[in-house]
Amino acid sequence: MVDDFQADPFRGLMHPCSVEDFLSSAYGRSPWHGPHDASSRRQIIDWNDVNQALSCVRAWDDRSLRLGLHGRPVPTQEYCSLHESLSGTVWRPDVERVSTALKSGATLMASGIDGVIPAVSDLAESIESALPVRVQANLYCSSAGTAGFPRHEDTHDVLVVHLYGRKRWSVSRPAAAPKTGEPGLRSFLLHPGDLLYVPQGWSHEALAEVGPCLHLTLALVHVSMEHLAHMLARAACTPGMSDTPLYDLHLGPQAVAAHLESVLQIMATRVGESLASEILDNLLAGRRVRPRYALPAGHPDHVP
Repeated sequence: MVDDFQADPFRGLMHPCSVEDFLSSAYGRSPWHGPHDASSRRQIIDWNDVNQALSCVRAWDDRSLRLGLHGRPVPTQEYCSLHESLSGTVWRPDVERVSTALKSGATLMASGIDGVIPAVSDLAESIESALPVRVQANLYCSSAGTAGFPRHEDTHDVLVVHLYGRKRWSVSRPAAAPKTGEPGLRSFLLHPGDLLYVPQGWSHEALAEVGPCLHLTLALVHVSMEHLAHMLARAACTPGMSDTPLYDLHLGPQAVAAHLESVLQIMATRVGESLASEILDNLLAGRRVRPRYALPAGHPDHVP
């Protein structure tokens, strides 16, 4: 079982619930709580991994590493300092300022941690192998008793992997969501090793009861309408179309209608040519590349 989980971290994360049961029962329908289970693989990282990742100072800026306190963002200049580089000026987090803010109750959010910590990269890629989604992992570190970020809803599904401390989550059903007989407002107290699923559009907030707290959120990003519209527009563009007027103004208002009709015909033809498959291929090809170095393998001086 351990070897299977190493080859498929997503199944190890969900165990003892199977991925198939999760998809058929909870996914897209309602929040789901997977309590700690000793046979699962949810202790993905520890504080040493976190400190090493954050110590790669040049990997972070004011967009990828943010702080929140009392539900509001901490101003950039309060935890970052300006750095000059060949590509220009950039705000980079200052270790001492960040540490001071955390001691004062701030919450740290490190975006895209799946591109920094190999174990999280492996998990993200395992999810992407199982589901047609794009995954981004964010890391949250917070103190007890202070909310870092305000209540909000996401345009993607979220899997929360709780690692340290104890944190209470409040999750609310969207007003437009169909009633299922379950409470519209639900509360979950997460302990280390717990897993929580929050469907797209469900508003949520979290407050650490015992800290420091550490958790990962895995954003499961679907094909959006914006992505679909962009792909359809590209499919409708025949060679040279983008370099010529869309329609002839000399023909008057009827030209617009004629142009739209021709575009819709092109789209209908392209849909008949498996455009859906092409869009899916583009989505999968556009997912985040998480390369791994294996130095000094292959170096002539390397002796295993």
